[in-house]
Amino acid sequence: MRYLIVSLCLCIAGPVLADSAQDARVAEGRVLLLSGEFDRAMDLLRPEAEAGHPRAQNLLGTAYQYGEGVPVDFALAQEWLNRAVAQGYPPALHNLGVLFERGGPGLTADPVAAREYFRQAAGMDHSPSTGAYGQYLHDGLGGPADPDAALLWFNRGVELGDVQSIEWMGFLNETGDLIPEDQVEARRLYHIAALMGSNYGRIQYGEQLEFGLGGPQDLQGALDSYLLAFEAEYSFGGYNAAYVILDNPDAFPDQVQGLAYCLWALEHGAPSLEAEWQETCDRFEERLTDKQRAQAALIASRF
Repeated sequence: MRYLIVSLCLCIAGPVLADSAQDARVAEGRVLLLSGEFDRAMDLLRPEAEAGHPRAQNLLGTAYQYGEGVPVDFALAQEWLNRAVAQGYPPALHNLGVLFERGGPGLTADPVAAREYFRQAAGMDHSPSTGAYGQYLHDGLGGPADPDAALLWFNRGVELGDVQSIEWMGFLNETGDLIPEDQVEARRLYHIAALMGSNYGRIQYGEQLEFGLGGPQDLQGALDSYLLAFEAEYSFGGYNAAYVILDNPDAFPDQVQGLAYCLWALEHGAPSLEAEWQETCDRFEERLTDKQRAQAALIASRF
C-alpha cells in the first residue's frame, strides 16, 4: 500500500425524527447548514434547540464546534451537545467524542474521554461510532488495546453500514491483521466503501485493481477509481492516478497528463509527503521533454 489513512466520520445528523412541524423545521435547518446557508440555518435551528429539540441541539453544537454560522466556541459546543446527550441522542455522544479527540481552542485533546463517548454511542448502535470505537480499541487509544473487541465492533459496524468499519475490515482482510488474509474479501469491502463515497475506499479499491489483488488486474478501472478521489480533491487520488499512468506507458500513452496529476498532488498533499512525492514527480519528469513538462505544469495549474 502507498499509504494508510482511516477516515473518521464527523456525524452532524441523526435518524430522522417523527413527522411534525418542529421536526420539519429542524430538517430544513440541517439542509441549510450543509449547503452553507448558515444564517438561515441558525434562524431555524436555534429556537428549536432552545425549545429542547435534541437534533437541533446536536446541530447547534456542531455549528459551534466547526464555526458554521457562529464563531468557534468549544464551551458552547459542549453545552449544546450535552443537552442532546441528556435526552439520549447518540449522534451528540459521537460528536463529543470527535470534539475531545481533536481538541482545539480552550479544550485539550483527551483520548480517554473521546474513547468513552464513542463507546457509549456505539453501545446505542450509532453506526459511525462503531468504527471510531473499534479504532480506539485496535490502536490502544485512550486505554488498553483490545483487538478481539475491536474486531467485534468493526463487524457490528459493517452490519450497520458504517463506512469506517467497512474500510477497517477491508484493511484487516488485506493485511491479515487479526484475521486470516483474504484479498478477495478485502477487494469486495473496499469496493463497497468506494461506492459509498469513501476516498480511502476509492484509493484502496484502485490498488486492488491496479495490482490484481483479490481478482483480475484492471488498470483502467484502477485509474477510474483514483480519479473519483482526485475529483473530490483528495491528494492521494491525484498521486495514485499519476503513478498508474506513468508506471504503465503502454496502457496510458498520455504521460503529460500523468505528470500533471503528480504535480497537482504535490501541490495539495500533506507536507510530510512532499519529499517522497517530489522524488516521484522528478523521476517521471526525466522521461519528458522541456515542452512536455511545461504542458504538464500548465494542465496541473488548471485542475
